[in-house]
Amino acid sequence: MGFIPINNMETNINIEDKYSKILFLHKKIISPCKKCEDGFVYTEEQDEEIDFYPSRKFCDCRKEFNRLSNYILANIPQNFWSLPEEVFDIRCKEYDFDNCCFGNKKSFNLIYKKYIKNKITVMENGYSLLFSGMNGTGKTFIATLILKHFIKNYLCYYIHFRELLDMYYTAFIGKDKKVKSLLNYILNIDILCIDEIGKENNPTTVVLSEFEYWLKTRSENQKPTMLITNHRIFTKEEDKETITFRNTYGESIWDILKQLYRLFIFEPDLDFRKKTRQSWSI
Repeated sequence: MGFIPINNMETNINIEDKYSKILFLHKKIISPCKKCEDGFVYTEEQDEEIDFYPSRKFCDCRKEFNRLSNYILANIPQNFWSLPEEVFDIRCKEYDFDNCCFGNKKSFNLIYKKYIKNKITVMENGYSLLFSGMNGTGKTFIATLILKHFIKNYLCYYIHFRELLDMYYTAFIGKDKKVKSLLNYILNIDILCIDEIGKENNPTTVVLSEFEYWLKTRSENQKPTMLITNHRIFTKEEDKETITFRNTYGESIWDILKQLYRLFIFEPDLDFRKKTRQSWSI
């Protein structure tokens, strides 16, 4: 196939489950292209007498192949690949971690643009994000949109919390060295998104300890992390018995979040999934 390594990913990482998808992409995108033979457009003919490669540039098919291959390697869900790069006026409120709101609900558009515009500062300082809100409010869309921008320059990874826990048990209880290697790769990735936090079964002490270790390690190494949860962050006084993120995962994790994270609570009155619903073509 002859495609180049994407994002300089380490060759010892177990990506066998993704490799077949990349092969399929090559057959679907590059192989049938009529503008080129191998994903490259040559600006001059190759000299047949000497080992000389003429000047070349990426064909459009190669650009598309590289883009989608990066999404596969970053584990970004396929249903987010083709969504347009706009924020659909998703609204939220920003809070500090003492339940102080920084104003009325606002569009996430300006915050998102500022975050990706200053990506170098974000990466150098490990600035991280915590998104909370009901299903369909646009949390995962925003997170994957950010990843799709950062992936052009950095190694990124998206994963469900439950999947992360399954990998942990496979690696350390099942003693699977390949999964352990992949876990270590994910732990040290440039920018990581952990979604669906709170949908796992009741977290054990081991789970909480491992989660704290991951967050602390990434914060200490100034690695940006995006956390997404459906858990309530704060409750009203009359609802003080309601389960919240803080009382589920503990004060140690809460203290880590206070250091480098910004907290955004997405508004439930805007159903993002209605805006992105696809019509059938049959």
